[in-house]
Amino acid sequence: MSRCSRKALSISAPGLILGWLACALIALLTLSVALLAATPDSALAQIPTVLTSDATVNSVACPAAGACVAVGSYQAVGGEPAGLLLTQTAGVWNQSIAAQLPAGSNTNPEVNLASVSCASAGSCTAVGNYVDSGYLQQGVLLNYRKGVWRPGLRVIPPAGAGPNPEFTLNAVSCAAVGDCTAVGSYTNTAGNPAAFAISEINWAWGAVQTLPLPAGAASSSAAAVSCAAVGGCTAVGWYTDSSGAIQGLLATESGGGWGSSFEAALPAASAAQPNVTLSSVACSAPGTCAVAGDYDDASNNQQGVLLSQNDGDWTLGVQAVLPSNALGAQAATLNSVACTAAGYCTAVGQYTDNNRSFQGVVLTENGGSWQTGVEAVLPAAAAGNQDVTLDSVSCVAYETCVIAGNYFSSAPTGLILSETSGRWKPALKVLLPAGAGSNPYAALNSVACVLGMYCTVAGDYVDNGGNGQGVLLDGNGLYWPEGLKAPLPGGLTTALKRHQRPRRQRLAGVGSRTQAGTPAAVRRGELR
Repeated sequence: MSRCSRKALSISAPGLILGWLACALIALLTLSVALLAATPDSALAQIPTVLTSDATVNSVACPAAGACVAVGSYQAVGGEPAGLLLTQTAGVWNQSIAAQLPAGSNTNPEVNLASVSCASAGSCTAVGNYVDSGYLQQGVLLNYRKGVWRPGLRVIPPAGAGPNPEFTLNAVSCAAVGDCTAVGSYTNTAGNPAAFAISEINWAWGAVQTLPLPAGAASSSAAAVSCAAVGGCTAVGWYTDSSGAIQGLLATESGGGWGSSFEAALPAASAAQPNVTLSSVACSAPGTCAVAGDYDDASNNQQGVLLSQNDGDWTLGVQAVLPSNALGAQAATLNSVACTAAGYCTAVGQYTDNNRSFQGVVLTENGGSWQTGVEAVLPAAAAGNQDVTLDSVSCVAYETCVIAGNYFSSAPTGLILSETSGRWKPALKVLLPAGAGSNPYAALNSVACVLGMYCTVAGDYVDNGGNGQGVLLDGNGLYWPEGLKAPLPGGLTTALKRHQRPRRQRLAGVGSRTQAGTPAAVRRGELR
């Protein structure tokens, strides 16, 4: 007879239930200790204890059909975000793992993995930031090499970094296997954010390179990067000039070195304080790129802007021409751009129509000339005030693209737009996994496609228990089956606690500035 059984026999009936509960708790704790003792340390590093299933997927990359990688965050023990790494093999999403952080990370590291890029199947790099044991925000670099996620590497602050570097890694682009470049910002000794780039060659990361700025510049941040060749990348972002005005930052790498940066030349009649946001860049060859973003005109109306780089030279930015139903003030922002060849690109974003509703806009560049924007056609069930945003675009050929975004039905809902041979189909309302909430607040953050129009869309939603879940949708551009709830480390499928949907950080690559203390992002529903 066990000790608990003997004790139960000796107590009175009113205390019997309490006695058995106490014994059950002791047995559970004993079993937990035994399991931990029998579990290898390597397995514990890969599968942390998970108490909730709140999750979001921020970025996806697909180097080949059925071989995609996605990254984001999820709520681990302690209630703070941990890094989420998901891989797909032969079209099947495998069990995810937690990002293994560098030594000295905080027990509640508040990880945000913002971006991932792959040069080939099984060879990728993910970037983001975390909090260390001293409560300092650090940058982290994670390599997926030969199909295995390696332990994260801390970004070593440069000599000019402040005591709290506040690293924010916003984007990464890989030109070849083991050859990638990441960009973001850190806080310098003057307390200002400073744009930087860091590159790896043959899987070895070099030192942080602070991006050169135009004369008189103070604060800066790099939001996006595109590498068309090893040592040939272009980064974009923003900086404040000597008068405190926010300008667009354009930086080009050549031969592995970052030369002079340039101020984005805006269309005529821009504001003296233009509040420029350059959100996305796509390069078809080194020094041949397209950039999408927004700025304020002389009437302080927010306008979409498109810039081109040809053989290393930047041209004057052009204002995005919006559909005919745009509000007179023409409030607009552009979030993402994709190119298949020089002068053949697609940019997406949103604008305010003459009913003061937010609509999605798609702009196409043909032979170097940007055409008038086209309004995204929504599903039939869309509400009168659609509040549309188009966040990400991926193209496998000219005028053959897929767009991921969101619109308002009874609640925010994900949508996918597909283009084939220049013809856009009406948007499809995404089919969320079983168990999605009646008001799922779905947000689609990223899309990646490869030849053959094999595509994956990544995002998040709220389930019927009030928990935030990541979602992965695999389709062929025209047919999109029900999405998959992103698998979580340790095989967790059901939340043990109810939580509010995790706060989704608007990524710098889709229309925001994320460095603390810098100008606020243009967010959904806040176009001026």
